Amino acid sequence: MISRYHNPIGPEFSLINKDQEMRFLGYKKKPLLLGLIGPTKSGKTLIAKYLVTEFDFRYECLSIPLRILSNNIEAKDDWESLSKFGVLVRKYESKDYLAIKVFEKIKNYWDENLFVVDGIFHPMEIEYLKRASNFVLWGLKTDQQLRIDNATKWFGKDMKEDIKKRDQYENLNCLPKNDYLPNLFRCYELCDEFIEVENFDYQNLCIKIKDKVRFLINHS
Repeated sequence: MISRYHNPIGPEFSLINKDQEMRFLGYKKKPLLLGLIGPTKSGKTLIAKYLVTEFDFRYECLSIPLRILSNNIEAKDDWESLSKFGVLVRKYESKDYLAIKVFEKIKNYWDENLFVVDGIFHPMEIEYLKRASNFVLWGLKTDQQLRIDNATKWFGKDMKEDIKKRDQYENLNCLPKNDYLPNLFRCYELCDEFIEVENFDYQNLCIKIKDKVRFLINHS
């Protein structure tokens, strides 16, 4: 008996195309996941908002399962406490644990096909998402002073020390890839493309990335 995996007349004369073959075997096409990484207040939320409103992406964030876990033990909800708690999760669960939990949720909405993922701070999270899906990673490059000025305006208080402290914590380039701490420096090494953010004007940022997004969707 001929196996259903075997094409007796050769692949060049296949009677079904690749998508039909994958459906026949019970597989589903991998969705497009667009990951956004960058330092705090770098414009990730603005880009995610654009993707959701204009292209019907579904938004997911790796900090959500972390917040759920921290709320269960009534931990503080500030960035420093969450970061330290994330280190414990990577150490005692796995370094890609948060990516695994988010992807489990994504599988419930698989047919939506387009997802934007934020809150990525460890290279092992990126490696998991690349294995599990059609994953593309954008790294945002935003000047620190621009981020400080924008955050100060938004929150109505001086954010200089807060942002500098967080930048220093998340960008320890001396750390090996397999360390438990957040490591944006190593994550940037895995980026597929970089987006330069010169200002936080929403319309300008949308124009800047529109063609890039369309290209990804058309070639995913």
